[in-house]
Amino acid sequence: MSLSVIERSVPIEGARPTVKHRLIVAFGLSFWSLCEILPVTWASALGGFTMNMFGRYARRMRKVQTNLDIAFPSLSSAERNRILRGMRRNFGRTWAEMPHLREICRPGSPWIEVQGAQNYEREIAAGRPVVFVSAHLGNWEIVAGYVAHRGTPLTVVYSPNRNSLIRDRLYRYRQGLQCGLAPKQSAARSLFKALSLGKSVGLLVDTRSSEGPLIPLFGRAAQTTTLPARLARRFGASVVPTRCQRLGGTRFRITFDEPLRPEDVPSGTEPEIAVTTSINTHIENWIRIQPADWYCVGRRWPRATASSRNSQPTC
Repeated sequence: MSLSVIERSVPIEGARPTVKHRLIVAFGLSFWSLCEILPVTWASALGGFTMNMFGRYARRMRKVQTNLDIAFPSLSSAERNRILRGMRRNFGRTWAEMPHLREICRPGSPWIEVQGAQNYEREIAAGRPVVFVSAHLGNWEIVAGYVAHRGTPLTVVYSPNRNSLIRDRLYRYRQGLQCGLAPKQSAARSLFKALSLGKSVGLLVDTRSSEGPLIPLFGRAAQTTTLPARLARRFGASVVPTRCQRLGGTRFRITFDEPLRPEDVPSGTEPEIAVTTSINTHIENWIRIQPADWYCVGRRWPRATASSRNSQPTC
């Protein structure tokens, strides 16, 4: 059972829940309660095992599978199934690690190693706010926690769950990140306010944006948000692509790449498109290196692209 299954199965608030809805929410809350009392390594391992066993039956895994097929059309059946198993385990671990976010992200944490921190620290020291852009890779939650726990004021965007019980529990866990939390529905105001005060913001940008321009990703046009580039232009910020890689178990590497600045784009090129294209290139490279770290449950490419791939059985 995965968090994505819970999110899909709970009714919109105000609707009458079915027995199935109640059972799924009860399972999710009970499992998190168990993970709270377990050491982080045990909780993570249990989440990975549980998701690998039952996640293959989740409807949203079909979208994960479709995205994988489009990104890597030449995979053999064995390679594809191996990556899908790794994706399920990684997401299960991430789900079970939610109660331990504060512990994982604390300064001196034995769980995180870092590369390229100077790439964002230099921008902060120069008085430039940073727009951190990342993807659903490794445990994507801890990127914000690492930055905020080390003294950089940060506001990140999140999607509130439709069920109030799940939503409240997730919010409590995410408070352990020690950063500002802006719900997606009203994120623009929170992001503008933070950047206008010289604070930094964080966004996950590997999902489809229905109003975004078509930007290449794995050689195919994908609707992609230009919000990071627009924010950087408006507030004089730097865009720092940031990756979380699961090294094994509960060990992670967070990598901060060189900053992207709209003003550095050559003349004659649209800055927002150029920066967004560069962001997609970073994300594509990260996924190619360790595809099992990626967990994108939404349709990433237009339907015409997705339907052009042959359907293959789930492992």
